[in-house]
Amino acid sequence: MQPIPNRVIRIGLRGGDVAKVQESLNKALPTKPGLKVDGIFGTQTATRTRLFQHQNQLKADSLVGPKTLTKLAQMATKLAFRLVTPKTSGGDWKPGQK
Repeated sequence: MQPIPNRVIRIGLRGGDVAKVQESLNKALPTKPGLKVDGIFGTQTATRTRLFQHQNQLKADSLVGPKTLTKLAQMATKLAFRLVTPKTSGGDWKPGQK
């Protein structure tokens, strides 16, 4: 898991932390079209942030602070776990199977 930035990420900011938030939002909210990962926190990123916050019972204010960042990190961990955990059907999965 990547370190959580120690600042509030908000509309108007630019940079790598914003790009990480955009990537995380795209993974957490896999709707099409996804956010353009450009490192610019604009209106589309703000809207997607509010949606994520609302769906996760957070204050929907478009500010990506500690609570939102923590929830995004938790979602990323869950998604990564699901990607590496084999799907089973009735317990018949064997090592080496896809």
